[in-house]
Amino acid sequence: MRTALRFIARTAALAAPLFVGAACTERVLVPQTQAVRLQLELASQVAGGSRTATVRVRYQTASGGLVSLLDQTTTVATGTQQLSVPVDLAKCLADAAHVGGPTTCRLRVTVELRDAASGTLLDTVELAAIDASPGAAPAATSVTVAAVSTVTVTGITSTLIQSQTAQATGVVKDAAGNTLGRPITWATSDAAIAVVSAAGLVSAVAPGTVQIVATSGGVSQATALTVLPAAALMTVTVTGGPALLVGQTRQMIVTL
Repeated sequence: MRTALRFIARTAALAAPLFVGAACTERVLVPQTQAVRLQLELASQVAGGSRTATVRVRYQTASGGLVSLLDQTTTVATGTQQLSVPVDLAKCLADAAHVGGPTTCRLRVTVELRDAASGTLLDTVELAAIDASPGAAPAATSVTVAAVSTVTVTGITSTLIQSQTAQATGVVKDAAGNTLGRPITWATSDAAIAVVSAAGLVSAVAPGTVQIVATSGGVSQATALTVLPAAALMTVTVTGGPALLVGQTRQMIVTL
């Protein structure tokens, strides 16, 4: 699933609802002089379940902190959606510690993509800082978020001998086949048989069958691994008499 978001900020021409969208249940009027309306053009191709997009708008303070102004969540559908995100700047402008001028707030906007059923975070993108004021619209910004579609594991053979190791690697891709630089979490179904480090190094511990699982963005890939017992050490004694001359033969006896 690949979701493209076009972020366009506009000032409110009239008093505007504080929250507009599919989940809107009430309307709160924001004075024209304090409101900035942000428009999101959401183009998405949803596959493998319902997704939600949450827009988080915060303002920055002189100490480096971030103060929440608005969280807006909407269900992501296939196609293009227009989302309206009106932001009341009154709280920011009244805060003496805010970054910006008397009528300007430095906004930090984050877009989060989640699985609607489980709430699993699939992707998060933070936009560059936006200096917004009621009298001037910030420049348009584009951002792309994508959900993990597949996790492919390589580097693990189907069998390892007890005490052997193997380095597993994973490749994470979206539905369009684009490689995503997402972190992978490694796990084992039975640490008594094989363990795996945070970096994907698999160590065979004892004979048996185990699953090595790689997970990224809520998508998992399990690889079966069979650990074989190490060969037992044997002492071999060979007897048969003194050295042979060229052309001679002798029966040798091997004792294990």
